[in-house]
Amino acid sequence: MPPKRKSFLSRILASFFKNSTRTQPSHDQPELELEGISNTRPKRVPSSYAPRTAQDPTSRMSSASRATTSFLSGANDFEMGDINFFGAGYVKEAAVDGLFELLDVILTPRIILTPYLTGWDMLLKNTAPNALHDSNARYDPPKCDEDTRTEVLAEIMGWMEDDESPRRLLLMTGAAGSGKSALQQTTAERCVQKNTLAATFFLSSIDPTRNNAKPVIPTIAYQLGLRNKNLKGRIKEAIEGDPLIFSRSLKSQITSLIVDPCRSLRKHNLRALPSAILIDGLDECSGEDRQAELLNALEEFVLCDALPFRIFIASRPELAVRKMLDLGGGPHEVVYHIQLSDKYDATEDIRRYLWRRLRDIGRRSDDTRARSHLWPTHEDIELLFAGGEA
Repeated sequence: MPPKRKSFLSRILASFFKNSTRTQPSHDQPELELEGISNTRPKRVPSSYAPRTAQDPTSRMSSASRATTSFLSGANDFEMGDINFFGAGYVKEAAVDGLFELLDVILTPRIILTPYLTGWDMLLKNTAPNALHDSNARYDPPKCDEDTRTEVLAEIMGWMEDDESPRRLLLMTGAAGSGKSALQQTTAERCVQKNTLAATFFLSSIDPTRNNAKPVIPTIAYQLGLRNKNLKGRIKEAIEGDPLIFSRSLKSQITSLIVDPCRSLRKHNLRALPSAILIDGLDECSGEDRQAELLNALEEFVLCDALPFRIFIASRPELAVRKMLDLGGGPHEVVYHIQLSDKYDATEDIRRYLWRRLRDIGRRSDDTRARSHLWPTHEDIELLFAGGEA
């Protein structure tokens, strides 16, 4: 049986120690010494790798006495103190110890634990929790008071529940303060009660986590994944297959994170998904080009006939919205438009609101007339209403 060959590292070490032994100074050789300067080595911890034999101090003294060398012959009028001179043997020995310390650092295995991120973890990092309809950041959000905006809410909910209608994108436009966000919030809460809410995203120009288009698609995909564990798995796999998906266009994101995973589900699982997706404040998304990109991506989404979703978007009538509503510039055959204007008479809403608030005040009043179920009267309401119009 042939002898085992030494490893490369073993040969290097053997050669090193062989040379080290050859160059160690003999005790019979003279050592250099400065007169008046200590030639004693400093105390060191002996290396556990290279045990050494203790020297005979008498031998050291005899060798030093036999031959001394002065480096400063002829010099006078100066002092030197606390200086140690080390012979070549000591330097070599220190080098051996240093080599073993270096090898210990190199050869000792070190395990660096890098946390593994699943596709779902990566999705979470790209969502905007503040944009959810029930987010704590939106605590006590605006919503329609009881018995108000009844006409427009009835129209919105009627469109939501009409599965046969080909117009699966609702655009509600109105000026600032017209109640768009309140209608969106109220619609979201009603859809929760009916178990038809799939996802929401409330944009806000004053919140940097939800004032741009980047987190919209990931946040919607996250909510859809929560509704169905099989869909969640498909979304997770899509992200792991393309971890850079969040850097791609919104159209690519909506295809990879929503359309394709949904299409991979069985038909009965797909039809069981909630259908309502609500996006509020499109006009608060920074950049008109990004608003247009988001609308175009959602257009592609609703054109997928195999998917059950209906998208409700509220916005001021910005350029991208006007272009989509233009008969020549968008999918008008799939867009349902509600314009908050004088078409929806709010006078009855105001009367009901006044009556309910006055009844609440009357119940807490010490005046027996105010606590009567006859107060406020119709005349009281009309008087207040007329004063508000004046």
